[in-house]
Amino acid sequence: MGWLDAAHIPSMIIGGVAASVLGRPRLTQDVDALAILAESDWAEASRLAPQFNILPRIDNALQFAKRSHVLLMRHTASGIDVDLTFGELPFERAAVANCEIHDVGGIRVRLPRVEDLLVMKAIARRPRMSKTFRDCWPLTLSWTSLLRGAGSGSSRPP
Repeated sequence: MGWLDAAHIPSMIIGGVAASVLGRPRLTQDVDALAILAESDWAEASRLAPQFNILPRIDNALQFAKRSHVLLMRHTASGIDVDLTFGELPFERAAVANCEIHDVGGIRVRLPRVEDLLVMKAIARRPRMSKTFRDCWPLTLSWTSLLRGAGSGSSRPP
């Protein structure tokens, strides 16, 4: 994502886009990203976003992010929603540090390792989690990484 790259924010694409590239393609209506950034820097990062046609999609987006660790944005040129999760867990930091670059239609995109994506979905406990597991299941996994990641991600507050 150009905005996060320009701000030198360690990040990667997660969610449905990542599951579609790493596993079986599926329909998704937004882009989810994980960024590693101190809360004290969130306001500055959000001020850079309009240069990339990315604006908050709700009033008081930063206050919402302080409660949820998710900054709700929209790419105005395309109308695509962007959910930027601010990672704080050691697992999330490691996942971003270990992300892999994939070519998606000529665009270089940072994506998590499959094991890390599965752990993220398990931590989130979302209804679509089982679909992500099914979509990524046929891939070769590092069970050691998967289990290690699962153990380090269980302390996120609700």
